Amino acid sequence: MKRFNVLFIFFFTALSSVAQTDTNTAAGAKDTNAPATPMATTEAVVPTNTMATAVTRPMSLMDCIQEALRHNLDVQISRYNPQIQLFNVQATYGG
Repeated sequence: MKRFNVLFIFFFTALSSVAQTDTNTAAGAKDTNAPATPMATTEAVVPTNTMATAVTRPMSLMDCIQEALRHNLDVQISRYNPQIQLFNVQATYGG
């Protein structure tokens, strides 16, 4: 069991160190304070509005609250607390 705990801790330590690496920098990018060179283009950049094509539906306040509760992980986890406590009580009675 102790070996499993050590492997478990090692795995999550490695996982957290991988998650903290900066993946947003280019491979050959240098950290300097020099201004970026402007791009030489003659075309105008036109932003596209992607939200204009999205289909929206009206929601009441009750609908918003229900959606927020449905996607809230704390609420989903707390739903299991009574069952976990019941298992704990049964384990205590069992010895």
